[in-house]
Amino acid sequence: MKNLFLIAIGYSLVCGVAFSTPSTANIYSEELFLAISSEQTILGRTARLGSGMALGMLRLAQWHDYLGETQHRSARWRDTLGYIFMENEIASFADRCYVLPKAELPQLYAIASECAQKLNIAVPLLLLVDDRKLVDATAACWATASGFVVLSRGAFEETTAEQFCGILSHQMSLIALRYQAQTTKFFAPAFVVGLAVTLYALSKIRGADHSISLIRGIGCLAMLGTFGVAASAYWCALSRYYEQMADQAVAAINPRDGLAMIDTLERCYKENLGGDLEVARDIIVTLPHLPTHDAIKTQEIVGVMEKAYSAARNAEVLDLGIFGTHQSLAKRRAYFTQVIMKQGQHA
Repeated sequence: MKNLFLIAIGYSLVCGVAFSTPSTANIYSEELFLAISSEQTILGRTARLGSGMALGMLRLAQWHDYLGETQHRSARWRDTLGYIFMENEIASFADRCYVLPKAELPQLYAIASECAQKLNIAVPLLLLVDDRKLVDATAACWATASGFVVLSRGAFEETTAEQFCGILSHQMSLIALRYQAQTTKFFAPAFVVGLAVTLYALSKIRGADHSISLIRGIGCLAMLGTFGVAASAYWCALSRYYEQMADQAVAAINPRDGLAMIDTLERCYKENLGGDLEVARDIIVTLPHLPTHDAIKTQEIVGVMEKAYSAARNAEVLDLGIFGTHQSLAKRRAYFTQVIMKQGQHA
């Protein structure tokens, strides 16, 4: 069912590129619009490709060129790990993800360079998810010398310049903290331990007479469940810690940008989370040739997303934080507000 959903989304996204005039007074959005709508720019030509494989090769080549231009070196194994993380982040929408060339977006890379200098990291390569209308962003890296920041089209078009800077600096702060490298160091041994626990549990299900014991089976399932819950809880705590550290880094750069970022996230979660739901509904319209049983499965997906959408719009759910991996928006807003007030007292 999940594969059907991803395939259907992929089919609907490669049908064409939609260009819209920036709706907000965001200089970075205006710069992006001019670059992507031109047939003379690398970004404009890239946006008209339809093959995920071609885009992947182009991204990799552009990234190697970027490393050579900015750091005067070729890619290393740490850089390769960072690229693998980035490809994994965008795997479900790779056809619509493009490298943002530095030469064609000087204002964007100027603010990224300023932020990178304050964080003491190399300027990451920036990418655009063109079809994503919601305000969204993610960062990927193994080493701070070669990071990626992937920004949605909505992050450009649905924000002010101040809000955009807050989002960008938050993602770059995660690169400075080597967030993915640190979490991977936990999950690699956790995977090995989990595999060992699973094999041990399976070996104990059968008794000496090779009969399967119900009690042993229940005990093994309880063991696996306990391990899974403990690993998930630790993952949430680890993620919350790094997200909180990233907020502190943003506050050190410009707390007003951080507060503006929270304004954007709050509006996005409360008003625009229907974007995924609209995509899911479009699947039924754009793929009428689906067999009956596949169409039913797709409608079931839409039903689940409708329930999730209703829950996400509830302010009480929002106040609990995003899936437990972030602090609540209320606490994050209070933190940035407190920093701003302290700066005003010292001024």
